[in-house]
Amino acid sequence: MKISSVCISNYRSIDYLEIKDIREVLILVGKNNAGKSNIIGAVTSAFSGRVIGPNERNHDGNVVIGLTLDISDDDLHVFQRRAILSKYKKYDKWYEEFCEKIPSYNGDSVTFEYVCTMTGDVYYRDEFMKNNPYISEIFPKVYRLDNMSGITGLEDDILMFEGNEEIGKLRDNRCIFDESRRCSNRFDCIGLIEKKKPSELTLVESAKLFQYKLFMSNIDEFAGKVNRNFLKNGGAPLTISYEMNNDVSSLLKFETKFHNVKNKTVSNLRELSNGYRSIYNLSLLESSIDEKNALPHIIILDEPESNLHPKMQKVASDILYRLSKKNQIIFSTHSPHMLINFTGDNIAQVSLDKEYNTSVAQKPSLSRILDTLGYTASDLMGVDFVFFVEGKQDRTRLPMLLSKFYPGVDLNRISIISTNSCTNIKTYANLKYMNQLYIKDQFLMVRDGDGKDREALTKNLIGFYEDSKSVDLGYLPRVSKENVLVLRYYSLENYFLDPRLCVKAKVVRSVDEFFDILYAKYVKYLYKNNSFKAMASMGIKIESVEDLKEHFEDILVYGRGHNLYDIFYGRFKKEKEEEVLKRYIEYADRETFADIIEKLDNISYFNARKVNTSE
Repeated sequence: MKISSVCISNYRSIDYLEIKDIREVLILVGKNNAGKSNIIGAVTSAFSGRVIGPNERNHDGNVVIGLTLDISDDDLHVFQRRAILSKYKKYDKWYEEFCEKIPSYNGDSVTFEYVCTMTGDVYYRDEFMKNNPYISEIFPKVYRLDNMSGITGLEDDILMFEGNEEIGKLRDNRCIFDESRRCSNRFDCIGLIEKKKPSELTLVESAKLFQYKLFMSNIDEFAGKVNRNFLKNGGAPLTISYEMNNDVSSLLKFETKFHNVKNKTVSNLRELSNGYRSIYNLSLLESSIDEKNALPHIIILDEPESNLHPKMQKVASDILYRLSKKNQIIFSTHSPHMLINFTGDNIAQVSLDKEYNTSVAQKPSLSRILDTLGYTASDLMGVDFVFFVEGKQDRTRLPMLLSKFYPGVDLNRISIISTNSCTNIKTYANLKYMNQLYIKDQFLMVRDGDGKDREALTKNLIGFYEDSKSVDLGYLPRVSKENVLVLRYYSLENYFLDPRLCVKAKVVRSVDEFFDILYAKYVKYLYKNNSFKAMASMGIKIESVEDLKEHFEDILVYGRGHNLYDIFYGRFKKEKEEEVLKRYIEYADRETFADIIEKLDNISYFNARKVNTSE
């Protein structure tokens, strides 16, 4: 579930504004006092249902905040499972009652308005009902993190699901026999519970075993993960533990403790400096990204870069980008570093009009925004050629290839910029500043093949920058076919999966072992991967090791590189992995990386510095 549009009237500096076509990420950019925080405040007020005071209004009259929520089929099934709006166990019956209570649901979304009257009455209305009390029951979980310091609600929820799914059931006080009903405390289930051994009891079945069950779950492991990220992000000399509050009334609450290993003191979150709080909140968010039980939320942040060094701001941007794959992220910022992983479609420029009311421009000129925020592409000073690559690890792999096949290249004069996408703001910004330097057309965008049509991907990428040039005339260099390489294989990782070379590089002992390992992983979990499901839909069937060998080239083209690469290289630590990759490249010939080498050979800068073809 996500917000797809918002319309605000009569809230603080906002007389009236509307933001449409909101995606998984909405970034509010603008000068101080332009009203970015007021937009955030309006959205969170609509979800919380709080009363908006007379001093928070732009003028006399009702405050009206309109929202459109996109609702997926998965969302509907979650509602039905939790008996939201209806207790029917048959989905068709439940859906019928859902539509009766939410008549504005059109099959894809729900549009409604939060209204706060002058007298302080709050209600939700849609086009069918002036006051629909059911609307608030379908709201998603919304967290507002002010300056990355108010994160307690999110912390509690993450720890709940990190510990055990049963905790959520206990917290919601659901009936053991029927999760759609709340527990009536009649203890009809006690006979069933008494028949079980203590070791068989769940948390819901035995509150007395609650603490034991909790600490036998994943909290310690999660604390270790947060500690590692906290230390990595500059949190030393503190360490973190999660201790349960023994007060029965708050039995399901955690208290975060910070242990200073240097002076042996223990602090809570409120006692830390703003910098440490920001680092902790960042580490907590980072640790929650890949958790399988983590629930999707709407996370709203007001200037998340506050109290963070520019280097950590880039880390924060990367974390928010990864969070946006499962959650909707809305944040305001003054920092160009916070924009680098996103595209212009994610940005709304906030400013004051002639009447000093807040206004919003969507899809603004990126060039002017970057200039306003003071972005400079310092990585481009003193370089001869620039690569844009989509994976962070490609920054280490690509120089190895250049050293082998283009020994005349001075790697100190090559800049390799890793981006999440060849169309995001980081790529755009660097292209803009390249155009102001002598580099101009001396760049190559290396885009993952992703199992898609290479010509179509190339055409789309060139078209994107043609459209951008028409908006920001004169700021961008021309992006042509010569500047784009769409890899033949799914990603660069797949070029390091030649079985013969893996044997020579001592990744595996034999070619047969390579395919045996790969087939075992395929049978175990790879077949469930979306990229392998897509292969099956193309008629590529893998039912034996021989099938695997026969379709191995297809696997390299259509199989997700990260999943395949980790099967063979995941056990190596960073330094060892680099050593193995160098050995692999040492035995490789030009044919192994044919499409990459062919592209570089057609660039004069590399053609003049390549290995003699007779070698």
